[in-house]
Formats: sequence, structure tokens, C-alpha cells
Amino acid sequence: MESPTTGDLALSNHTRDTRAVGPPPAGPIAFYYYLHDPNRRPSHDYTIRFDHKITDVGGPNYDTGSGDFTCPKAGLYVFSWSIGEVDHGHIYTELEKNGETMAWAITGDTTYATSTSNTAILHLDSGDKVRVKISYTGNYPTLWEKFSSFSGFLLV
Repeated sequence: MESPTTGDLALSNHTRDTRAVGPPPAGPIAFYYYLHDPNRRPSHDYTIRFDHKITDVGGPNYDTGSGDFTCPKAGLYVFSWSIGEVDHGHIYTELEKNGETMAWAITGDTTYATSTSNTAILHLDSGDKVRVKISYTGNYPTLWEKFSSFSGFLLV
């Protein structure tokens, strides 16, 4: 291999990830998906797959099959999720980054249908994965469709 000073082989300033998939997007990155149908009795350790797209700018970066948002560009991201429960059960959720819990939310009541939300600001590198996962359920809950959503955007 020629030395980079000879000019025969120009070395790129890109990382291995950007060489493999191309340069990161230059414009805005944002997504918003919600759950279209109820999910009755979701199990512990279940990744929620929000299946109805409202917005996915600069992507698609959210995968409805896996439930993962894959970061296309390093930066500071804001994520928000809401979980609705309609059958008087309890659902504990976690926002995970690459399998590590970053934030939590609890919804549920024995008398009323409930909904809760949480927001987290995370620094991500290109290729990082973020998802909403159920860590615990009680009293046979149902994820309430249209009241359960996941969104995020690149802040800076």
C-alpha cells in the first residue's frame, strides 16, 4: 500500500462504519411510531414493536420488525415513549441503548386505564441501537393501542 503522502492512494477521514454504509445524513433525523393494535398479555423481556409510522425523517431508522432505532449519525438525541395500559394491569418499561437500561417508566392501575410517558436525552454513536422493552408485567395487562408510542430526534 502506498503512503498517504504519495497521493496515489488517498486516505479517507471516514470511520469504518461510514465507509460501510456511506456518509451520515446531512439533514434532520426524527421518527414517531405508535402501536396500531392492542397487545394482550405481553411477556417480560419483550421489545415493543411500534408498528404504525407517523414520521420517519432522514431514515427509515426505526425498524418495526425488531423495535430498534438504529442511529445513523452520532450526536445528542431526545427519545420519548408513552405506554398505555387498558386491562387494569401493570407494565414496567425501559429505554435501552445497546442492551443497557437508560431510563424507566411504570404504568398501571387496578381500577382505571392508565398511560405514562418518559423522556431521555442520550448521546449516541453511529450504529447504536435504542429500543423500548417491557421488563415486568402484573395482572395480565394489555398494551393500549394508539396510547403507546415511541419517538426520537437528533438534537445536535
